[in-house]
Amino acid sequence: MKVFSNRLYEQMNSALGTINIEADSMLKQTESSYRTVQEAMQELKGFIIEYSFKDQQEEIHFFKNIKPRFLKELIFFEELYYIESGRPVASTKEVQRYLNIHLAHINRFFRRNHNLHTYYLMGEDHKDHQYFTRQPPGLRLKPDKYYLDMDIRFSTLHSFKFGRIQAYQKLSEHLQRAFANLNQKLPIPETALKPKLKWTAPKVSLVELVYAFKAAGVFNNGTANINEIAALLEEVFQRDLSDFYRTFQEIRIRKKSRTAFMELLQSRLYQWMEDADQAG
Repeated sequence: MKVFSNRLYEQMNSALGTINIEADSMLKQTESSYRTVQEAMQELKGFIIEYSFKDQQEEIHFFKNIKPRFLKELIFFEELYYIESGRPVASTKEVQRYLNIHLAHINRFFRRNHNLHTYYLMGEDHKDHQYFTRQPPGLRLKPDKYYLDMDIRFSTLHSFKFGRIQAYQKLSEHLQRAFANLNQKLPIPETALKPKLKWTAPKVSLVELVYAFKAAGVFNNGTANINEIAALLEEVFQRDLSDFYRTFQEIRIRKKSRTAFMELLQSRLYQWMEDADQAG
């Protein structure tokens, strides 16, 4: 079970990474990503329905850890598509109000599910046998709206909500970053708009640069966070870096070099200096 689910998760992440790099708009990226995760969830469901868990601990591990990480992506992309498709094309204040409405919705969810959220954050396990096994005695399952969770063979009391908690955490970070980007946008002199440099290398290379700057601590004596650095490079190079966390995960699981762009820069700079020495 673990081998199958891990392989499926890696395949899904690889496909999402390709979509993230190649999609030419946020809505297209989000829609394609949702469909990719949905297909993976269907495959996971088909496998689990036919699979017999070795023991209760394996069943708990699946519904507490494995299934929620797929659900996290499914719910995240569904919610993000809904938000982005309705995002107003208006003033900064209008967009800020719109984002605040959705952040408030997320906060209400966490308040309503405070106990389970705390259970998740604290890594507790004393109720796992109730929360993460199918049809626990004395507890009635109330499935949520997602049809994949309507099947009792693929559902437990809280496996869906564990995935939703993780999805909403990710969505909250995304919206807060979008909000911060709006606040950071300042009027630019007209003369500064003309000589604009555009990043023409792959997006993944710019993301690698973002994390390299963070690792080296080159901004604010190392205190600048990833969101701030990404927002700066996004503005400077006029390149959308949305969902750069996912791109970084793709970088981390590269089969060859994980620092391909850094190595390319080093190699090209070294060759430049060699050529300059020979010419001089």
